[in-house]
Amino acid sequence: MSQVKRLYVEKKPSYAVKAKELAEELKAYLSIDDVSNVRVLIRYDVENVSAETMEKAAVTVFSEPPVDDLYEEDFPKKEGDRVFSVEYLPGQFDQRADSAMQCLQLLNEKEEPIIRSATTYVFSGNISDEEFKKIKEYCINPVDSRETDEKKPETLVMDYEEPADVAIFDGFKDMPEEELKALYDSLGLAMTFEDFRYIQNYYHGEEDRNPSMTEIRVLDTYWSDHCRHTTFSTELKDVIFGDGYYKPLFEKTDKLIDEASERNLLEEIELPLSRVLAKMEYVGFEVDKDGIEAFGKMLGERIKDLTESIYQSVGYEFNINSPKQLGVALFEELKLPCKKKTKTGYSTNAEVLESLVNEHPAISQILEFRSLSKLKSTYCDGLLKVIGDDGRIHTRFNQVETRTGRISSLEPNLQNIPIRTELGSQMRKFFIAGSGKKLVDADYSQIELRVLSDLSGDENMINAFNSGDDIHTITASQVFNLPVDMVTPQMRSRAKAVNFGIVYGIGAFSLAKDIGVSNKEAKQYIDNYLAHYSGVNDYMQKMIDLAKDKGYSETLFHRKRYLPELASSNHMMRAFGERVARNMPIQGTAADIIKIAMVKVDDRLAKENMKSRLILQVHDELIVEAPEDEAQKALEIVTEEMENACKMKVLLRADGKIGNTWFDAH
Repeated sequence: MSQVKRLYVEKKPSYAVKAKELAEELKAYLSIDDVSNVRVLIRYDVENVSAETMEKAAVTVFSEPPVDDLYEEDFPKKEGDRVFSVEYLPGQFDQRADSAMQCLQLLNEKEEPIIRSATTYVFSGNISDEEFKKIKEYCINPVDSRETDEKKPETLVMDYEEPADVAIFDGFKDMPEEELKALYDSLGLAMTFEDFRYIQNYYHGEEDRNPSMTEIRVLDTYWSDHCRHTTFSTELKDVIFGDGYYKPLFEKTDKLIDEASERNLLEEIELPLSRVLAKMEYVGFEVDKDGIEAFGKMLGERIKDLTESIYQSVGYEFNINSPKQLGVALFEELKLPCKKKTKTGYSTNAEVLESLVNEHPAISQILEFRSLSKLKSTYCDGLLKVIGDDGRIHTRFNQVETRTGRISSLEPNLQNIPIRTELGSQMRKFFIAGSGKKLVDADYSQIELRVLSDLSGDENMINAFNSGDDIHTITASQVFNLPVDMVTPQMRSRAKAVNFGIVYGIGAFSLAKDIGVSNKEAKQYIDNYLAHYSGVNDYMQKMIDLAKDKGYSETLFHRKRYLPELASSNHMMRAFGERVARNMPIQGTAADIIKIAMVKVDDRLAKENMKSRLILQVHDELIVEAPEDEAQKALEIVTEEMENACKMKVLLRADGKIGNTWFDAH
C-alpha cells in the first residue's frame, strides 16, 4: 500500500465560519452553551502523490502560502481539547476535495492521486463526557468515525500557528488611513468603511467583539482575489505567482478553459457575479420577526386542533409524524385500501394519501397537518433562528452547486419560500423593506419558453412572443384545434402544462397524471403541440444527437453538462440522459441570462450613484431594496437591464412591481 500523506488546514476566516456556525448549532439544538474556542480542521489524506506535489498543493489547491516546517506529527493539541474526526470516502466529501483531486493531477500528470477528506472537530472548554457524546452524535455522518488519538499512518503535515488568511491582513496593518480608504473604494464593498477597517483590526487583536459570519464571508470573497496582486511580499509572490507553484497550474487550467470555450463564461459572468452575490449576502433581507412569531403561533394552534381531530377520527392517539404508526392506523385500524407498500411497511406519502381523500375524513386532516407542520417548522421556526442582530436574514448564495448553472440559496434557503398555496404565500408578507424603503420585484415572463423559441428557431413560437400574444392561449388553440376566442381557462391551463412539460422532456404518462386526462389524450396534446411547433421537435432531437456525439450538452454561453448517462447500457439511465440533453441548454441558458442581468443591474445602480441594492434572486426573479424616492427609477433600471441582458431572436420581457413587502411586490 502506498504511503499516505496528510495535509491539515485550519483556515481563517472561512473555516472560522464553520466553527462559529457549529457552535451556534450546538447551542440551538443541543443546549450546550459553553463550547469555547471551537476549531474545525479540514484534513486531506492523499495516496499516490509525491511530497513535492503536496507542497505545491498547499498553495495551489488549498490557497495557503508555503511554510518551512513540514513535520510528521498530528496538529498540536491544547490541554483539555476534546477531539474527533469524521472520515469521508471518495464521493462523500465536498466539491473542494473534488477540485483538489483535479488540481493535484494537473500539478503532476504522472501521478494518480487518491484523496480522502475528513473534518476534525476540536472543542476546548468545560464539556462533560455526556455533552461530548451528544456533540459527536450530532456531527458524525453514518460513515467511519474514530478518536484521533489512535495510531496514524505516516503523515506529511502542514499546520499554521498563524493561519494564512490572518497573514493576508499584515499588508494592511500599517497602511495610512487615506490609502486604506482608497483600497476600500476600489473594492466596491457593500459594507461601510468602518466595518471594513474593523475587520482588519480584528485580525490583529485590536477589537473585542467577534465579526459576524457574514462579515467574514464577504471579506473572504474579496481578499482571495485581491490579495494575489497586492498583499504578499515580493519574494513570496515570486514563489506563488511566478515560475513556482501557480504558474504551471494556471497555464494548464487556462488551456482547459479556452479549449472548452468558457473564458467569457468565467470572466464576464461568474467572476463579476461573485462580487454581486457577496454584496447581496452582506446586505440581507429585513424581516418582521414579530409577524413570523405570531404566524407561527397561529399555525401551532391549528396544528393542535388538527391533531385532536385526527385522534378522534382514528379512535386513539399515535405519532402522526411516524409513517409506520400512521400506516397501521389507516390500513389496519381503519381498514382503508392499501395503495402501496415499502420495505418497512405501508407507504403514506402524499400521492397515496391524496388518492384516499374521499375514503375517510381523517385523510384531508392528515394532509393539512403535514402541510402546516412543515410550514411552521421549516419557515417560521427555522427563519426565527437565523435572523441577525440587524433584524435581517443573510442567506448564502452558491454559484456552483447546480448542474444547470442556477444559483442556489442555503442557510436558509430563501428560494424555497412557499408561493403556490394561499397560506404558504403569507410567509412573504414578513419579508419587508427597511425603514424609508420599498421593495422592487421584477421577474422574467416565461423565460425558458422564450429561450426554447430562440434556440429552436421555431418561427411560430417566435412570432407569438414578439407579437405580444399569450403563448399558452395560442398553444391551446393549436392543441385543441379551436379559434383563440373559444379557448377556455381549463384549456389554457392544460396547454400551459404542455408548454412547460415539453421544456422538461415530459412524456404522455406524466402529463396525463399532471392534468388529469387519459394517456391517449395527453399523447394527442403532445403530438398536436409538436406538429404546430415543428422547429421545437427538430431541435429536441438535434440536442440529443449533439450530446451523444460530444458527450455533453451546453448553454448558449457554453456552460457544459457532461452526460455519461447517454452511453449507459441501462435504458432508464439513457432516457434520463436524453431528457437532460433536451432541457439543460434551455434551463441553463435561462440561468446564465439572469446572472448577466444581475451583474448589469448592480453595475447600473452603482453608475447612477443610487443607494438601491440587489438583495435576493429567486430563479427568474430579482428583488431590489430601494429608498422610497428611488423606487420607481430602480424598477425602470431592473426591468430594462433584465430585458436587455442578451440579444435573442425573441424579445425578453420582465414584469415589475413596487411594494412594502415581498408579498405586495410580487
